[in-house]
Amino acid sequence: MPSDDDTLVPLTVDYEGAALILGVSVKTVQRLVADGSLRHVPIGRGSIRPKVRFRRQDLEAYLEAQARGGTPIYADIARGRIDGQFTRDR
Repeated sequence: MPSDDDTLVPLTVDYEGAALILGVSVKTVQRLVADGSLRHVPIGRGSIRPKVRFRRQDLEAYLEAQARGGTPIYADIARGRIDGQFTRDR
Protein backbone atom coordinates (compact mmCIF):
# COMPACT_ATOMS: atom_id res chain seq x y z
CA MET A 1 0.00 0.00 0.00
CA PRO A 2 1.39 3.43 -0.90
CA SER A 3 2.33 5.72 1.95
CA ASP A 4 1.00 9.26 2.33
CA ASP A 5 4.16 10.82 0.92
CA ASP A 6 4.18 8.72 -2.29
CA THR A 7 3.16 10.82 -5.26
CA LEU A 8 2.56 9.89 -8.84
CA VAL A 9 4.75 11.72 -11.30
CA PRO A 10 3.04 12.02 -14.69
CA LEU A 11 4.96 10.78 -17.71
CA THR A 12 3.76 13.73 -19.76
CA VAL A 13 2.57 17.27 -19.19
CA ASP A 14 0.27 19.55 -21.19
CA TYR A 15 1.07 23.00 -22.59
CA GLU A 16 0.60 24.64 -19.19
CA GLY A 17 2.87 22.10 -17.48
CA ALA A 18 5.54 22.48 -20.16
CA ALA A 19 5.38 26.26 -19.82
CA LEU A 20 5.77 25.98 -16.05
CA ILE A 21 8.76 23.62 -16.35
CA LEU A 22 10.46 25.78 -18.98
CA GLY A 23 9.60 29.03 -17.22
CA VAL A 24 7.92 30.53 -20.30
CA SER A 25 4.38 31.31 -21.43
CA VAL A 26 2.02 28.83 -23.06
CA LYS A 27 2.23 30.95 -26.22
CA THR A 28 6.01 30.46 -26.29
CA VAL A 29 5.60 26.69 -25.94
CA GLN A 30 3.13 26.76 -28.84
CA ARG A 31 5.67 28.67 -30.96
CA LEU A 32 8.44 26.21 -30.08
CA VAL A 33 6.22 23.31 -31.17
CA ALA A 34 5.22 25.09 -34.40
CA ASP A 35 8.83 25.77 -35.42
CA GLY A 36 9.99 22.25 -34.56
CA SER A 37 12.21 23.25 -31.65
CA LEU A 38 10.28 21.36 -28.98
CA ARG A 39 9.41 17.70 -29.36
CA HIS A 40 5.84 16.72 -28.44
CA VAL A 41 3.61 13.66 -28.40
CA PRO A 42 0.15 13.75 -30.01
CA ILE A 43 -2.32 11.78 -27.85
CA GLY A 44 -5.61 10.52 -29.27
CA ARG A 45 -7.63 12.11 -32.01
CA GLY A 46 -9.49 14.80 -30.10
CA SER A 47 -12.56 16.46 -31.52
CA ILE A 48 -10.59 18.62 -33.95
CA ARG A 49 -6.93 17.68 -33.46
CA PRO A 50 -4.95 15.41 -31.13
CA LYS A 51 -4.09 16.57 -27.65
CA VAL A 52 -0.44 17.53 -27.34
CA ARG A 53 1.67 16.31 -24.45
CA PHE A 54 5.34 16.78 -23.59
CA ARG A 55 7.64 14.18 -22.06
CA ARG A 56 9.83 15.50 -19.26
CA GLN A 57 12.97 14.16 -20.93
CA ASP A 58 12.15 16.16 -24.08
CA LEU A 59 11.74 19.33 -22.02
CA GLU A 60 15.03 18.62 -20.27
CA ALA A 61 16.74 18.00 -23.66
CA TYR A 62 15.44 21.34 -24.90
CA LEU A 63 16.78 23.14 -21.82
CA GLU A 64 20.15 21.39 -22.15
CA ALA A 65 20.37 22.36 -25.82
CA GLN A 66 19.58 25.97 -24.95
CA ALA A 67 22.31 25.95 -22.31
CA ARG A 68 24.75 24.75 -24.99
CA GLY A 69 23.59 27.41 -27.43
CA GLY A 70 21.83 25.16 -29.95
CA THR A 71 18.68 23.22 -30.64
CA PRO A 72 18.10 19.47 -30.22
CA ILE A 73 18.59 17.27 -33.27
CA TYR A 74 14.84 16.70 -33.76
CA ALA A 75 14.48 20.37 -34.64
CA ASP A 76 17.01 19.81 -37.42
CA ILE A 77 15.10 16.76 -38.59
CA ALA A 78 11.85 18.74 -38.61
CA ARG A 79 13.58 21.42 -40.69
CA GLY A 80 15.13 18.85 -43.06
CA ARG A 81 18.68 19.20 -41.69
CA ILE A 82 20.65 16.51 -39.95
CA ASP A 83 24.14 17.88 -39.37
CA GLY A 84 24.92 16.98 -35.76
CA GLN A 85 23.45 16.54 -32.34
CA PHE A 86 23.23 20.26 -31.68
CA THR A 87 23.34 23.20 -34.04
CA ARG A 88 23.71 26.95 -33.67
CA ASP A 89 20.74 28.54 -35.41
CA ARG A 90 20.66 31.79 -33.50
